[in-house]
Amino acid sequence: MPEAPAAIYDAFQRAKDGTAAFYARQAAKQHMALMTPWFSALYSRNIETLGEDWWPYGVRKNRTAVDTFLRYAYRQGLTKDLLTCDDIVVPSMLNT
Repeated sequence: MPEAPAAIYDAFQRAKDGTAAFYARQAAKQHMALMTPWFSALYSRNIETLGEDWWPYGVRKNRTAVDTFLRYAYRQGLTKDLLTCDDIVVPSMLNT
């Protein structure tokens, strides 16, 4: 089923986007629906510090971090081979 990785990725992306939109809408109401009094301040600080997309999905936005992690794993002897995103990601997902 070659379309499965893209379908799973898309489902997670839609879920994340929906949740981010919910939080953004709730910001106008001081996040009253969340029942956490300090959430609005933390939300604002996170936006200032991390930008709108706190946890980016996809290879393009994460390639440097993943390749760095894989390089460290190799240098520390946790893997026999020096791997990259190209080695561990399904080829059809490399353009995400």
